[in-house]
Amino acid sequence: MADEADVASEIADHWVSMRVGGLLQSVNTVSDNTHCEDCGDEIPAARRKAAPWATLCLTCQETQEKASMQYRR
Repeated sequence: MADEADVASEIADHWVSMRVGGLLQSVNTVSDNTHCEDCGDEIPAARRKAAPWATLCLTCQETQEKASMQYRR
């Protein structure tokens, strides 16, 4: 049976893998990120300029971050 440290390590490894994979995908498609991958709305030019790796509009990014914070509690 896995102890808490093993479970925590597996969760951390999975999270890092997901983030790295997402960043690599973002780097490969920076020039194509004109629309949010969640809602399909256009990502404003100012956001694309400030964060060229962004794949989500600000609203969807905030929603995702809030959900992530709920998961961590």
